[in-house]
Amino acid sequence: MKTPKKITLVLLIATACLFESHASTIKDYQLLVDKWLNLHKQRNQLIADWQSQKPLLEQRLRLLNIEKQRLKEKLAQSKQHNDEVSERRNQILLAQSKLESEQHELALWLEQSISYAHSQITSLPPPLANTWRQSLLQITDASTDSETLEVLLLLQSKRQAFNQRISFEKSKITLATGENVLLEQIYIGEKLAYASTPDGTQTGIGFVANNQWQWQLNNEMPYADFVKAKAILQHRQEADFIALPVTLEQTQ
Repeated sequence: MKTPKKITLVLLIATACLFESHASTIKDYQLLVDKWLNLHKQRNQLIADWQSQKPLLEQRLRLLNIEKQRLKEKLAQSKQHNDEVSERRNQILLAQSKLESEQHELALWLEQSISYAHSQITSLPPPLANTWRQSLLQITDASTDSETLEVLLLLQSKRQAFNQRISFEKSKITLATGENVLLEQIYIGEKLAYASTPDGTQTGIGFVANNQWQWQLNNEMPYADFVKAKAILQHRQEADFIALPVTLEQTQ
């Protein structure tokens, strides 16, 4: 019978398959063990590398923290500096605005003062009025505020000096009638003057009325009194009391 041989052959084949399967399993285990050992080796290497590099990394970290703190301090200082610069800039802007406002007010005041000075000329006695006219001609469109102010101060200085003395003048005067007359004049400040023709044929006074300087030759003042006053003024005679007429300023 051939049946037993077939069974034996099947058993041999099955045994061979089992052996081959067992060998494959052992090989897989061996690969897993090798991988595990390799990973363990890598882990140990990483730990060793970390242990060796840790002090250096910690030192770098400390340096980075120090640098970070320095940068914070610099940022704080920069912010404070920027705040100070901003505050200073604001102060400068405020000062500039104030200066521009003051300059505008000064320019306006100068303009009004110049206009007022021109309006005052007609009320001044002729010698002082001529001085003012000549001084005001120095003010032009090209004049600076400082130059204009200097001229205005000069006008007031001349006015004050004129009021602090008794002065004598001799010149041609245009009367209200349009007549030009040569007169000797004695000014008692800027509000009153006495006048006479050189030959004494006409005497009178000068005064301010309605903001206009006027001459009034009415012969109410004796010529002898005028001559005496002139002699005293020119130090040719001792000082003495003289009765001279006075006309107060008149307004409408």
